[in-house]
Amino acid sequence: MEENVEEGQIKGSIDIISIDKINLLSEQMKKCICKIDGNKKGTGFFCKINYENKLIPVLMTNYHVVNSDYFERENNLIVSTNEKRFAINISNNNILYSSTNKEYDLMIIKLNESQDEINNYLEIDKHIFSNKSEKAYENESIYILHYASGGKPSISFGYGFKQNNNYEMNHLCNTENCSSGSPILSLSSNQIIGIHRGCIRKKDGTTTNYGTFLKFPLNELNQNKINKINSIIENNNDNVKNNNEKTDLIIKEKNYKYNDLIDFFTNTNEKLDYDRIKILFNKIENFIMNEEELFNPENDIQSFRLLEAIQKALIKNKLDLEELNKTKYIMNILQFKENIQKKIKEGEINFNSFKIINILAKNREIFKEKLRILFFNNNEIVEEDMNILKKYFLGALKHLGFISKLSGILKEFYECTHKNNITKLEKLSNKINFGMLNSIENTEVIKELDEIKKIIPPEEFKKKLDLRNSIFFMQLYKANKNNNNFLKNEEKIFQQTEKDFEKLKLLFKSENWSNEIPESIIKECLKGLNHQKKGALKSELKLLIKIFKIENLTEFKIELILKNLEPYGLKDEIFLTINICLYFIDELNAEKTELYEELNKSKNILSKYNISLDNIEFSVRPLYQLGIDVLDPNEEERYVLDVLLCLYVKKINIKILSKLNDKDISNLQSNQKIFSDSNADIQDVINCSNFMRDLWQEKDKLNDKKLIEKFIKKVCETKNIFKNFYNYSSIAKKIENYFDEEFVEE
Repeated sequence: MEENVEEGQIKGSIDIISIDKINLLSEQMKKCICKIDGNKKGTGFFCKINYENKLIPVLMTNYHVVNSDYFERENNLIVSTNEKRFAINISNNNILYSSTNKEYDLMIIKLNESQDEINNYLEIDKHIFSNKSEKAYENESIYILHYASGGKPSISFGYGFKQNNNYEMNHLCNTENCSSGSPILSLSSNQIIGIHRGCIRKKDGTTTNYGTFLKFPLNELNQNKINKINSIIENNNDNVKNNNEKTDLIIKEKNYKYNDLIDFFTNTNEKLDYDRIKILFNKIENFIMNEEELFNPENDIQSFRLLEAIQKALIKNKLDLEELNKTKYIMNILQFKENIQKKIKEGEINFNSFKIINILAKNREIFKEKLRILFFNNNEIVEEDMNILKKYFLGALKHLGFISKLSGILKEFYECTHKNNITKLEKLSNKINFGMLNSIENTEVIKELDEIKKIIPPEEFKKKLDLRNSIFFMQLYKANKNNNNFLKNEEKIFQQTEKDFEKLKLLFKSENWSNEIPESIIKECLKGLNHQKKGALKSELKLLIKIFKIENLTEFKIELILKNLEPYGLKDEIFLTINICLYFIDELNAEKTELYEELNKSKNILSKYNISLDNIEFSVRPLYQLGIDVLDPNEEERYVLDVLLCLYVKKINIKILSKLNDKDISNLQSNQKIFSDSNADIQDVINCSNFMRDLWQEKDKLNDKKLIEKFIKKVCETKNIFKNFYNYSSIAKKIENYFDEEFVEE
């Protein structure tokens, strides 16, 4: 198995650890960790585990450190802590659990509770038994207490682990020889989550530390007892004539398990006897639910399943619940039910607990089902309590919503001016989020809510909330903020943005808005739509209508404004593409045709006039002649545009590229300074040079239109040429400087 373990990628950093924490870990090391000289030298630890419904003291280590072979030849196991050396009496009867190194590699030895030398025990972290908990620990800081090299007590720290399978974990706590059998503990709880097994040294020199997540073997240990009652019944089947005798067998059982009791009550076929059930109910008094289980979104909670099974069994056997009300189990259930009802009516339920329940419809149904079980199928009470919870919850949500919106406005526009108020809002939000549902009825909270409503007057708050939701306003605000760093006054930046934004009202008020609204404002606003979903522009226009209080605006008018705004988003890309084509023609010194004149005309139109759809349609005509669709390019056309853009933006010298010969390439390859700090290599240079040389050789035979068409065809045929040009662009200037005096135009 060890050879197949792959090292997981574990990321993170170690928490800052206080001196007090170090002292606590040192005490754990002295009293709870021991050196073991068994089959091999290793480490062990003393802890208490839940077994047969009680905590018992045990020694845990690896199976390869101490195993059953050792027990057969020895009566005592000699262990040493940092304080003392002593013997633990052992026999095969003391082996509570063992699993070979092909599986969990775990040995659990039951200790005598009167062992004087041991008076301190580590604790198992109870959270490891929750669903999917092993994943929750993957980002948690952990540490290992061990005897490095069998001598010095040591502490190794690491950041979480990665699951390899159901039980094996890779971790970043480095250890040495004789550390096998050490506990892996959570740094936050100081409790055990796993046991260290060793490390794997790979051929490349790297190592992987690994261990066993204790959830699985400890569950398995208790599973050995789970079906005990059923097996007793099966083994005594000839003697068991009815459920009363089955009940007697269960009553005699001392170590109850939820699954045994659930199976028993689910599978009853005969009439149950009151007296025997009363005895059983008095013995299972602790098998009741708690508030945490009630609000747990999981539906497979054993305490609720047991109560449900009991209710069905009582109905099936026509047993009156009132006859059992004085049994300890039912009394405890009724007491819990009464406490929960009281808490619900008073709103004394944790807000976050109910929020988790309320997020998904599935969670709400699970919670309602638990209430039905707890309230013995009284649907009227269940619905009443759900309505009470909903009322409290919606009230708290309303206030949290206001706090969130106000906080968002202050953080966006007045981060410096209202720094103290932002902190105040965060504290109030936490008070409600982490408090009870009824916290909004608390006098102190009510007072704080009244105070924060005065920060921004209601009308101004509503207006600023709408502005914050406007893509156009926020784009203008960010631009003003970036361009006016000298303005320390946040209110002035906001006012300047309002002034610019107000000009957008002309979109709806003036037929000549394209001449009255500065083009820079239109273009800046449209930038905000770059990564928005389709239809965002129309939604933004409708928000502007609301903000500016525009009335009697028809859908046709909105569509017309949309149609006239769209060209502004296209203008820059068309203008750039035209410039690229002109640059390419000039660089290759190609024969100029009418195409060149038309490209220049389009360039002049786009640079001089406020844009319209007519201007756009005219401007793209010469590009269409070349087979370039800028407005709606397909994947191949977009690739061609990207290559052209790379040549233009990086100002790559086409002449130099096209004239490189084998000797030049060889000289460049030997000059490593050119390729330092770059992703480019000599192959990029060769590919770009070959590409351009072919075009250069044709420049005297082809006119501008034919040359660009050939370029487009060649780009589509040449695989990865964009990547070659992109990489080459990072070293183009170095190459041009290198050959600056060698090339003379012919």
